Amino acid sequence: MRTAGKIGVGRALPWGVTSVSLRVSATDRDGNTVEQTVIRAYRSR
Repeated sequence: MRTAGKIGVGRALPWGVTSVSLRVSATDRDGNTVEQTVIRAYRSR
């Protein structure tokens, strides 16, 4: 999803999922990139 600095998430989780991991990547106008993964970023209810 490309939204120029905004984040949008709209996804239902499968039944029984206890935590959510996040993966983010970004590229600036000069071509510099960064990627980050957070395992078990938060618990689902």
